[in-house]
Amino acid sequence: MEFLNLIVNTFFWALLLLLALRILAGWTSRHIDDRLEQINAEIEEIKKVYKRVKIEQHHDIFYLFDADTDTFIGQGRTMQEIADRVRGEMVLNVMEGDPDVVKRFRDTFPQTDPA
Repeated sequence: MEFLNLIVNTFFWALLLLLALRILAGWTSRHIDDRLEQINAEIEEIKKVYKRVKIEQHHDIFYLFDADTDTFIGQGRTMQEIADRVRGEMVLNVMEGDPDVVKRFRDTFPQTDPA
């Protein structure tokens, strides 16, 4: 009888442990899914601000395109002209373009005095 009692108790505690582990796994999985959604939303917000761009120049006009999607971003004679035409804050990382064009484009950046 004691042996049967031991088996029943062991089975009961094993089931209880299994149930607790399933509850914990479900909670952890939901927590991870929620955090992944937050991270993906943050990445999308970052992508709106930080742009990998390619640059072209035709005559005296610079043309900026998204380096990943080839979507037109803006155009202008200087970086300031482009910045004035593009909505919102944007950080550009020039990834593609003729090196001479990239240099001429960078030369249009407003100069700041080193402090």
